[in-house]
Amino acid sequence: MRKPVITGPYREIAERLIAIRHFAGYSTGIDFAEAVDIAYKSWSHYERGLQQISLPNAKKLVQAYGLTLDFIYLGRSHTLPQNVAVGLLPKLELIKSSASSDMPEDVAASLSSTNRSRESL
Repeated sequence: MRKPVITGPYREIAERLIAIRHFAGYSTGIDFAEAVDIAYKSWSHYERGLQQISLPNAKKLVQAYGLTLDFIYLGRSHTLPQNVAVGLLPKLELIKSSASSDMPEDVAASLSSTNRSRESL
């Protein structure tokens, strides 16, 4: 896994979106975008922090994964259902730590192994 490249003004939202993608079990943005019916070009801009996710697309994530708009836009993790928070917040911490430096091998392995275990469910 590569280090996330977040260069735009919506960095914090982008970090949450990347964590959501990993939580959902997808290692690539293109596969995730297709699965949630969001144009890949838009999703790519969201993940790089170049554009804020639109409300209709954010609602798709809310419906698909039990998230809240407060979490997506404002980072209010206390609004997440407990079962979602337990799986998602550790991934967000890994993303945040990797966004400021090269992603250590153990972090990349952790995200990848978690994705594989979710796929087997």
